[in-house]
Amino acid sequence: MSKLIRNQLTGEWIVVAPRRGRRPIHYGGVEGCPFCPGNERATPPAKLIYVRSDDGSIHRFRDEDDARRSDWLVRVFDNLYPIFSTTYEGVYGYHEVLVETPKHEDKPWSISIDQQALAIKAALERIDILKLDPNIRYVLLFKNYGRSAGASIEHMHMQIAASPIIPPRVELELSSYRGECPVCMLIEESSLINRYDDILAICPKASSKPYEVMVTSIEHKPDIPRTESYIEALARILVDVMRRLRSILGEFEFNYWLHYGLTRDHHWHIEILPKTSIWAGLELGGWIYVNAIPPSEAAENLRKALS
Repeated sequence: MSKLIRNQLTGEWIVVAPRRGRRPIHYGGVEGCPFCPGNERATPPAKLIYVRSDDGSIHRFRDEDDARRSDWLVRVFDNLYPIFSTTYEGVYGYHEVLVETPKHEDKPWSISIDQQALAIKAALERIDILKLDPNIRYVLLFKNYGRSAGASIEHMHMQIAASPIIPPRVELELSSYRGECPVCMLIEESSLINRYDDILAICPKASSKPYEVMVTSIEHKPDIPRTESYIEALARILVDVMRRLRSILGEFEFNYWLHYGLTRDHHWHIEILPKTSIWAGLELGGWIYVNAIPPSEAAENLRKALS
């Protein structure tokens, strides 16, 4: 049974979730991977599956009863070891896994643009559905890639956590929207890496780690538009950023997350945090972050990376 506890000293929320400690760890290839096609019974039934038909169009399905489809392109299901749940006793909410590709060998920098776009589309579809629950206050999409980033399964996947509270980090960000939009200001003050259509990638002026990247819209938008062209542009720039980072950092590990707005005042953005340094006492105890590479220099290196 999970419990939600607030730290009276800091205001931070703590979820005590004993089931999370039972998560299996799988690294080392296709054999035994619970996220690979053919192993669907190792996970709960899928809530959403994208399947390509003979004419190339994409159709939505879900697993029914005990049946499992293995011809999927993207697959979404409940996390077996949830932080939030509507099934188990504890903190109400949803915790889902989105497997981005059927190919175990795909990496964030090698996945095709089309496949990444499908994964983003599925994630946004699930976010829109989960937000309809009146007991849910925020849905957080995030990705942990690599052991040091907290991923227990090697196969590429995202996670979707729908919680009964607004995460304190999101709450803090939303409180900063007084007058001029802080994300619009960041765009003006930060160093550009690349852009596709309305979407750009920057190294934020106040990056907390070397090679931290923000992906966001040039125009002020509270959320990601759900059009095919916009999602494709987002997929294109995400893969481009990953390729640039890999060319400098090698096979790096990272976390990223999506923050969207709750009102028109807010501005959506994705923050990508490579595991380029270890936070220690000053960062953890003081929330004062030490960045050894100036963001402008990191952006210049990333601009030149694929030239």
